[in-house]
Formats: sequence, C-alpha cells, structure tokens
Amino acid sequence: MRRAPSSPRRKVQILLLREDLRIVEMRGNVPTRLRKLAADPSLDGILLAKAGLDRLGREVIPAGLHVAVVERILPAPGQGAIAVECRKSDLASIELLRCHSPRSDGGVCRGGTRFPARARRWVSRRHCGLGDNRGWKIDSAHLSTFMKAGICYLVGAGPGDPGLFTIKGRACLERAEVVVYDYLCNPLLLKWAPDSAEKIYVGKKAGTHTRSQEEINALLVEKARSGKIIVRLKGGDPFLFGRGGEEAEALADAGCLFEVVPGVTSAIAGPAYAGIPVTHRAHNAALTIFTGHEEPGKANSALATRRSPALQEPRSC
Repeated sequence: MRRAPSSPRRKVQILLLREDLRIVEMRGNVPTRLRKLAADPSLDGILLAKAGLDRLGREVIPAGLHVAVVERILPAPGQGAIAVECRKSDLASIELLRCHSPRSDGGVCRGGTRFPARARRWVSRRHCGLGDNRGWKIDSAHLSTFMKAGICYLVGAGPGDPGLFTIKGRACLERAEVVVYDYLCNPLLLKWAPDSAEKIYVGKKAGTHTRSQEEINALLVEKARSGKIIVRLKGGDPFLFGRGGEEAEALADAGCLFEVVPGVTSAIAGPAYAGIPVTHRAHNAALTIFTGHEEPGKANSALATRRSPALQEPRSC
C-alpha cells in the first residue's frame, strides 16, 4: 500500500503505526495534493491535516475520509495547539505569552512545526527528545513509546436519560477501542461506540458482582498498557460514589494516561426532574451528599452523626 504524507513528522508517525506502508513524496497545497491522489491510481491514500480540509470547505473533502484521533497521530504545534508565534529574539512577547498562558510552565514552544514537541503538555516531559530547528531529527523510540501508549477516559454516563449524556462523553465513545461499562449505564449509550470496539460488562448489583473492584482496576491497566483507547463508562459522575477515584489511582500508579469526563449525577438530576431545586436562595443554602455504604474495613465512619454540627437541627436565636 502506498501513502503520501506531506511532512517528515507525519511520515515517521504513520510508519510507526503501519510498517507495511510504502511512503512516496508529494508536494503542493491541499487541493493540488488531492488532485494528484485522484489522478494517480498507484496511490492508496494521503495523510493531511484535517484543519486544512475544514478551511477549504466540505465540497473538497474526498470520499473515504478517516479522521485520526490525537492518540494515534500527534498534531503539529501551530495547527491549533499554539495560537501565537513570535521570533525567539522577541523577549517582550515571549514574556507576555508566559504571563497569559493557562499552563504553569509558560506554554511556550521552542521548536518548529516539523516535529511534535509540546503539542500536548506531557509529551516533552515523558517521551520526547525530538531535535531542533537546524535539522529535523526524530527520536523514533521515544515517539513510538508515546504513540503506542493507551489512554483511559473515566466517563460519567449520567443518571440514565441519554439526553443528559455529555457531548465530550459521546466523543470519547465514538473513538473508543474498548468500553468497560457498569450496570447503571443506559445500554443505549453503547450505540455510539464503534462496532469494532470491545465491550466489557463489569456491572455490580446487590450481592452480584461480575468482577471485584481490584479486577476492574487491573483490567483498565492491562488495556491501557496494550495501547488501547478505553472508555470506562460509569453511572452518574465517575467521582461521586462511583469508585472512579480508586480507578484513577490504579491507572496513575501503573503510569497509564487517563482523563476524567464528568457526568450529571442523579443526586441533582433526580430532584430536578421532580421539580425540586437542591438549593434555593430563600430556603436552602447548603447541599450534603453522603453514601449509605461506606468501606466496611474503615476504622471510623466519615459520616456525620446526629450529634455532630453538620446534622444538628437549626436553633432560633
């Protein structure tokens, strides 16, 4: 199979994913490259930045378009990752960028667009030593480590109504390679996952657990280490009595990448659907959410008791 990427950076990345491809050089702007692809029957495909296609409009998008997710093809700095460029001698602008960057380390990329440095914050710190502007050089071993690393999205499935599922949660599902889901997740959400995705049920009901929490943690780590894009779909919000914190700890301890996608919790959505505001300026200025099932091995309960200030009846002055 012959592919025509448009930069050395993309060439290295695509060969790390598909060693069987034969790469040929192609020059010209995006419309020119698309015309060359249509005219040359020996070419099986072309790798382009989707941002370039989007700027030209839908009418030029070729048939058979496949959009690669950033976990597989790392975008170049300057293609949405960096919005402002300046000369390295322009110290005033560099200092201004540092002051206004949302990143604590300044967010300034000291590299060209021919290699993927700092397109995602953790890349340069863990995986990259990718060269400099004087002559592009890519450490393929480091880049391969990054590209083959999996990631686990801890996604809140909401309270049951698919209409309350988040847009970001759906986007994660649409590119998932593995979906690990709970009993409280509406099965209709699974239709957004690709047909090719592996779907693993790990639901728990009273007295019936398909897998222990330790087994679920180990499963997520195993799939992440194998380079998969995983969606851990959890009812409500993953960090509200969903043991998402324990799963995040297990992934972090194993050195696996993960991201939390919050969900709508039934603790708020249920009362709201019944017309009950959980806070009201004239009546209720606080909201307490507590579990009915604490960890049985804990030495002391973390719940307030009737005698504690948190649950005492109000007194008139």
